[in-house]
Amino acid sequence: MSEVLTTLTPSRPRRLLGAGLLVLLGLALLLLVATRPPDGLMRQIFLALFGVACLLQARRGWRATANSLVLRRDGIFDLAGDEICALTNIQSVDRSMFAMKPSNGFLVRLHNPMPRRWAPGLFWRFGRRIGVGGSTPAAQGKQMADILAVLLSEKAD
Repeated sequence: MSEVLTTLTPSRPRRLLGAGLLVLLGLALLLLVATRPPDGLMRQIFLALFGVACLLQARRGWRATANSLVLRRDGIFDLAGDEICALTNIQSVDRSMFAMKPSNGFLVRLHNPMPRRWAPGLFWRFGRRIGVGGSTPAAQGKQMADILAVLLSEKAD
């Protein structure tokens, strides 16, 4: 295992805001169904299911953002040591304004596709793309993207 070059840790206020808003939406929908049910059974069921889904997603996001990502010379990993992507599989890093990326984050393009994985507020991996960021500080995301770009340029030389 190589040395940790940088760490990307979600900030507590962003974690609270993201999970808190989903909890408020879920509770509001459930309260709406309980106090002023809309006409039609299907609408009531839809709103109740959507409210429960919001609560479950808030829990999932809260748990996912308790983790951090670390950049090492051999790739990007989470704190548990699970590999997000190997450095040898990374084609490019994109922090541009028009990249399909999470807020305060960056997009990693891969040579070979990897299995789908999603940690809400931290990263998503879909095929040949990985979006890193969301509930993370912009400075840490920029630093990780810059160091990753330097590692890629060293690898190309």
